[in-house]
Amino acid sequence: MDVESLLIGSILLLVGIALLTAGGRKLRTLLRLRADDPVPIGDAPYEENPVEVEGTVETVASDKPLESPFMERDCVAYEYKIEEKRRSGGHNKSSSWRTVESGEESQPFVLTDDSGRAHVIPDGADLSLESERQRDSLFSEYLPDNVSIGGGFSLGGFSLGGGRKRYTEERLDVGEDAYVYGEASHNASDVDADVTLSLSEDVPKFLISDTSAAGTQRRYLLSGGGLALLGGLLTIVGAIAVSGAL
Repeated sequence: MDVESLLIGSILLLVGIALLTAGGRKLRTLLRLRADDPVPIGDAPYEENPVEVEGTVETVASDKPLESPFMERDCVAYEYKIEEKRRSGGHNKSSSWRTVESGEESQPFVLTDDSGRAHVIPDGADLSLESERQRDSLFSEYLPDNVSIGGGFSLGGFSLGGGRKRYTEERLDVGEDAYVYGEASHNASDVDADVTLSLSEDVPKFLISDTSAAGTQRRYLLSGGGLALLGGLLTIVGAIAVSGAL
């Protein structure tokens, strides 16, 4: 028995299965999104759930917008990630990017179109947002107060120490067009809106995207198909390696 080939094959097999599973989830979501078309927001309370709507993002009248951590844009949701380049290995040193800090924040907002207004409560939603990378350098500008990472120190308005870092954020900006897939219910809050969109156990998916319904479907097709394809290849290679090692 070739123990090394068996170990490598088993790892490839497990990674392949994990990627196939992740890709399958995305492709199942794609099928759900393709089942129906977006409806006018004013009609959403009378449609069978889940519903799909598109519109323009506004803040709730009583709320101030969030400020994204790196680009400092007015938004209602963001996710961020800080990665550091680290070296590993002996003589044949290799380097890779490792996440050293990540986080997210969101707040209720209003989605509007010509037919009405929807009060969107994003708690528990899957966010599909475009990524934007700000920096990739040894000396990065000092981070805002709401983002900090360990290691290094600050001097003269700059953060020093550690390896090269890159900063990525995803946002849903105020004034941006968005797409929401989820449960619609008659608005029961004090927000000026015709309908509330939120997470529900009765609806299999709650999704908020910063592009159109068609654009969101393309994202899921590309990411889900890519993961499934790579997972399938690794699974086949791993199975062959395991079979040959036994």
